[in-house]
Amino acid sequence: MYAIIGIVTGIYNIFASTPYYVMLAFASILFLFLPALFYKLLRLEPIYALNFAVYLFCFIAFMIGMVFNAYHLIPYYDKFAHTLSGVFFGLLGIVFYYLLKPRKQIEKADCGAAAFNAVTFALSTAVIWEIIEYALSYLLGNDCQNVLTTGVNDTMQDMIVCLIGALLFLIPLLLYYLKGRKGLLMGIFEEFFNRNLKK
Repeated sequence: MYAIIGIVTGIYNIFASTPYYVMLAFASILFLFLPALFYKLLRLEPIYALNFAVYLFCFIAFMIGMVFNAYHLIPYYDKFAHTLSGVFFGLLGIVFYYLLKPRKQIEKADCGAAAFNAVTFALSTAVIWEIIEYALSYLLGNDCQNVLTTGVNDTMQDMIVCLIGALLFLIPLLLYYLKGRKGLLMGIFEEFFNRNLKK
């Protein structure tokens, strides 16, 4: 469905929009390959809930936000997407924490390090994303960061709401480590851990 929307939108934009939006629509299809590439490069078993989370986030942030221009058409959509990015990349942050951790066990003592890794991974991703947005604005002449109208204010707000999203992700993370409650996000993480890292 995601690919069909990308292709149809790309074809529509050939006739009704600018080359920039044609490129965005067709480029959105590349996100479909990210989970498979991740699993193949790291020799991991696929986790379909994690795949769904990747596709959902890409659809909200890229397809709706950029291809359908929701960042400009819907008030605060940008802040919503960047807050969601904090939650999503916080989840990926703990996945990478356990991929790199020598002892492949989930322990209560990991709570602080896992939380720190989740937040810093989300913030690092926000910084990289803002740099990419800025470079695209500069190279393609569009103003996806609203530099002409808001300048640095928009960039800083995006990174701040990403931090808020990452801090919100700490709630299920702490409930998992301190109370043993899985919930949706930590359930995704635990399934990934059990199928790929647990020895």
